[in-house]
Amino acid sequence: MAPTGELVHVKSLEIHGFKSFVDRVAFGFEDGITAIVGPNGCGKSNVVDAFRWGMGEQSPRRLRGKGMEDVIFAGSEQRSPVGMAEVVITFDTSDGQAPPAYAAFQEIQIARRLYRSGESEYLINKVPTRLKDVLDFFRDTGIGTRGYAIVEQGRIAEIVSARPEERRGLIEEAAGISKYKARRHEAERKLAGTEQNLLRVSDVLGEIKRQIASLERQARKAARFKRLRETQRLLELSLAFDERAELLAEIEESRRRAAEFSDELAGREAKLGEKEAALEQHRVELAERERIVMSESERLFHLRSQIKELEGRISYGRRERGSLLESSESRGREREQLEKQLRESEEAQARLEDELRAVTSALEADGAAMGVADGEVRGAEEALRAVEAERDAASHTLVEHLTLIARLEDRLAALGDRREEVDRRLRSTDEQVEVHQSEAARVDSDREALEEGLRNLLADRDALMGKLREAANQKSAADTELESARDALRGARELRETRRARLQSLEELIERREDLGSAARHLLEGATDRSGLRGLLRDSVRIEPGYERAVEVVLAGAAEALVADEPASALAAIDALRAQSAGRGAFVVASGRSEPTPGIVPLGTPLRSHVTPGPGYESLFDRLLRDVNCVDALREVVDVYGAAPPCTFVTRAGDLLTASGVLQGGAGSSEPGALVRIAEVRQLREQVAELDRRVSGLELRSRNAEEAAAAA
Repeated sequence: MAPTGELVHVKSLEIHGFKSFVDRVAFGFEDGITAIVGPNGCGKSNVVDAFRWGMGEQSPRRLRGKGMEDVIFAGSEQRSPVGMAEVVITFDTSDGQAPPAYAAFQEIQIARRLYRSGESEYLINKVPTRLKDVLDFFRDTGIGTRGYAIVEQGRIAEIVSARPEERRGLIEEAAGISKYKARRHEAERKLAGTEQNLLRVSDVLGEIKRQIASLERQARKAARFKRLRETQRLLELSLAFDERAELLAEIEESRRRAAEFSDELAGREAKLGEKEAALEQHRVELAERERIVMSESERLFHLRSQIKELEGRISYGRRERGSLLESSESRGREREQLEKQLRESEEAQARLEDELRAVTSALEADGAAMGVADGEVRGAEEALRAVEAERDAASHTLVEHLTLIARLEDRLAALGDRREEVDRRLRSTDEQVEVHQSEAARVDSDREALEEGLRNLLADRDALMGKLREAANQKSAADTELESARDALRGARELRETRRARLQSLEELIERREDLGSAARHLLEGATDRSGLRGLLRDSVRIEPGYERAVEVVLAGAAEALVADEPASALAAIDALRAQSAGRGAFVVASGRSEPTPGIVPLGTPLRSHVTPGPGYESLFDRLLRDVNCVDALREVVDVYGAAPPCTFVTRAGDLLTASGVLQGGAGSSEPGALVRIAEVRQLREQVAELDRRVSGLELRSRNAEEAAAAA
């Protein structure tokens, strides 16, 4: 970069957490032309955006983003998001051609930081500064964020087709005129404001002259008011002391009750653990009983099937027994008929044998009349043959009958055997029926017992199902608690990382003493003899939280001063700084004449009561903060004392009214002072420690919720 008037050369560019550069990356620029090449999407344009952002660009659109927080690395699948983006541009001014305000430096370092919380910082040579100072620096070099120094795609065509007014702006910036125009506009605004202030002062003076008499009456009233206010203050202090004693007693009682509640909570947690163990045991018992119920149900079904089968067999046996009895009775009747026919056949055979014996005896007795009776004999023979034929027929019939009788007897015997078998089977069936009836009775009793057990098991199952539903509700609540714990843990971790990044940045700033001037760093780093110098004034005091801004305003530049034992030590240090061209320094002499204690001012509280100096620094702070009271608002002081108060008044916000009538206040600088920065570091340490404890508690809560969800 070679603007008109001064010549500065970009030596290096450091990027950390800016867009795609999550890790700290340093670019070195040697003499000649430096080119950055690479494929699309590798971050070449991000380097140009880093230059533009480090030079103070405030428009996110010119940085290809929707909001300024888009420049902070937002994380990826492999890397988590960071809490800060930082760009450091280093210029080489070793040839002495630099803006006049920085001519004594060999290098000029411009740094810009942006935190995810929205806070931003600007540093020149590691000293916190304002955006205006950064813009003024680049105006002194003729370079701007929207000038010709950065030429991007389409910029040349835009310059060629620009209107004369736009070309004039580029030429003025290249010629270094734009800074003077900006300063002229700023001076004109200040002059206009000063004229308005003078008009208001004239009006106020005229009004004050008219109100002198009224002010004298008000002064008398104010004096009376001061006396009454002091009396009221003493009474309020007495009441506050009594209230403090009561509050301490209440605090002690609250601590005792908190301890009791903690013990009770531990006991209830133990009972909850026991109930959860009992619930698990009931769940196991329910599963076992359900298995027993299923087994007994299967057994009951099997027994009922056996009972139905036995009842069918008994019914079949009874039907078979009835058919066998009927068959036996029919066979008995048939046997009686056959026996009757056999007796008739035997009687007929006996009659025929008698007739045959009669004929034979007649033949033997009447042999003589054989011849006579040949015919009769032949007839008798024929009759005999007929009778024999009839006898043969009767014998055949008798044989058939005897065969039939034998068959019938065999059949009767078989029927008898079958009857005996049937009787035996009937007796066995009756016994089985009795056995099965007793078995059925026993099964019925077992079934009733099983049904009763089943009812009990169902009742237990219903109870356990209720507990199971309760456990399901507990699981749902545990899942909700787990999700809530994870969300709270995620938020706490993000907040802790943001606070930790801010704390590390401030600690690094304080540790490297980058917030100090070059003279103070020169003396503290041992570049010269430090005999008689104790250290920084800000390191020797602890301020009550909330009063840092007030103390810083009262001390003004002394807040970053070095403490010297004697005036000679401070003068020697100033001579050394002048001899070594190390800059200008501020010193506070610890030794000094003790001033008399001022009178009591009833309005406000002494600022010294909110400050705790280190050992050996008490008299120094008594002298620095003498006649300084802290009030809630300066309007009350002005209403009571007007523009000439008896002492200096300051508010916690930093508004100041000195005893000489000088009023200071307003929005103030965006950059915090040394005391505010140290207080912020202390507060951030406490917050980070508290967030660590909170994260640990939330991690424990999350683990407990996961265990509860898994157990449920």
